[in-house]
Amino acid sequence: PIFPVLLAGKIFGRLADLHAEDMTGGITAKLSSRLLDSLHTLITSHTSNNLIVRLQQGYVQNIPADVLVLKFSGTFQGASAQIFEALKQFGVKVSIDVLKSEYGAYQLLDSNGAILAPKVLYISTPFLRNFKYADLTTFIKRAFSLLRQHHPDVHHIAMTIHGVKFG
Repeated sequence: PIFPVLLAGKIFGRLADLHAEDMTGGITAKLSSRLLDSLHTLITSHTSNNLIVRLQQGYVQNIPADVLVLKFSGTFQGASAQIFEALKQFGVKVSIDVLKSEYGAYQLLDSNGAILAPKVLYISTPFLRNFKYADLTTFIKRAFSLLRQHHPDVHHIAMTIHGVKFG
């Protein structure tokens, strides 16, 4: 399969920046140098820190990170459901009422050893069937903003992949 990857600009706003990335090798496929160079150019021109994006196959609860970011889309599904259950087993209380209160509502929790990451950040999003590209960018911006506000020392953020037929 070939997945479209937006390099810059608004969706459909700058089609010249849309690059189809061949991922026939699955999530372990090597990304093209064109994509990586474009991302590097975008990142370094707008930030003072380096951002390293790494795709890692495995169970997200076993990924060493400072914080695991997950979405709550009206209910817990997939990895967010598995982490929710693991947190419950370790005595961590996740307030579904808080997450259901509005889009963008969040809970930043100590994992108490339920997973490798010491912190878990749940952010409320629209239901998956209504989860659009704009919602994805809002989710990511919200996650980074919350982490910058509450844990500016975070260096390693883990999250599941997002896109059509993914997370």
